[in-house]
Amino acid sequence: MKKLPIAAVGLAAMASTPAMAAAGTSQTYTFNGHVDALCSISGAAAVDFGALTDGSGNYANPGAKTATDTGANCNQAGTTATIKHTDLTTSNPATTGFTNIVPLSASLSTDQGVTIADTTNASGSTASTGTGGTIKAFTGLTVTATPGTPTARLVAGSYSGTVTVTLTPSA
Repeated sequence: MKKLPIAAVGLAAMASTPAMAAAGTSQTYTFNGHVDALCSISGAAAVDFGALTDGSGNYANPGAKTATDTGANCNQAGTTATIKHTDLTTSNPATTGFTNIVPLSASLSTDQGVTIADTTNASGSTASTGTGGTIKAFTGLTVTATPGTPTARLVAGSYSGTVTVTLTPSA
């Protein structure tokens, strides 16, 4: 008598075991996106050297000044930069013994530690030929302008010069 219920339980257990599953299929789905190569310079306000002479009219070198652009960035490993500059000049004419030009030098540096200095000379308001190099992908840029010593006393006037940075993204 006990054999019949045990056999029934065994038969019921076999009936509830699933049959071998058939081989299924699978597919991997690839999702793509892209990021365009770009560089951005957010711009900076004018940097003022202040008085270029002392109370006696002698040149008083104000030292290097910087413009920091925390919004500047490029997202390509092969990014290049070119830096050019003009000297500080005034439109007031210079007479014998005076000049209206303060030579300027310029450099740029990234927050990642790459620096490029413009090793070419400007000629008054005519820009230097510029210096370029690879600066890689970066965030943050500092541009430095350093006045040199004029060849004579300076004529009165407002002096202005420029530093131009050109960024080119490249892989």
